[in-house]
Amino acid sequence: MEDVRIMKSFYRLCKREYPSIVQELTPKPVLDNFRVIPDLLNRYCELSGSTIDDVRKNRNNERLVFIAVIVKAFDPISIDDIENLLPRGLRIVLSDVLHCHTTQISNSIQTVRTFIKIYADFRDRVSYFYSKIIKHDEVKRETEEIL
Repeated sequence: MEDVRIMKSFYRLCKREYPSIVQELTPKPVLDNFRVIPDLLNRYCELSGSTIDDVRKNRNNERLVFIAVIVKAFDPISIDDIENLLPRGLRIVLSDVLHCHTTQISNSIQTVRTFIKIYADFRDRVSYFYSKIIKHDEVKRETEEIL
């Protein structure tokens, strides 16, 4: 735990003193169009074997995993960095797709950040679905570009 605190302290110092270097080293978002989120929800349900209703009602933490995957795809650094804000509009789009209030999305993101730090199995589920959904989306995009 002490190592994490030192790393965060070092990151904040670098961010303040050398912002261009931090910007260069920060992972870039994989997705930038919020309109694909409903399709990603359908793909997530297909892969996880859950229904959209399961995700919306957070059965077996399905909503939390989905939110983690989406946030990681649109802003990889904000899933780990509490100080980093979400991309503008992402919270609203997620609340529309998941049929819940934006406050619930904010609370879910805080829970996701905690779960990722504490629970290895949760972290593994997020990584698994992230790799499957993003890989599928990239293949789909490449196919559309060819056609």
